[in-house]
Amino acid sequence: MLALLVLAALIIRDHGDASRMVHAGPPWTSQATAASSLTVRPGDQAYDGQFFYRLGVAPFSTAHQVAGVTF
Repeated sequence: MLALLVLAALIIRDHGDASRMVHAGPPWTSQATAASSLTVRPGDQAYDGQFFYRLGVAPFSTAHQVAGVTF
């Protein structure tokens, strides 16, 4: 129950945009090729969540780039 409350608070803080919790940003995520549902932040706000996002989108893909996120 506490985890759901924390998650709800984070989503409210990000104005209902759950993709902001991914913290995707340059140089590993490109705004031009990222999925339209993924918010791309400035490079200094990028974090490893973008790699978990990429694995969630296509866990068995061996492609260099998936959904705008580069491995």
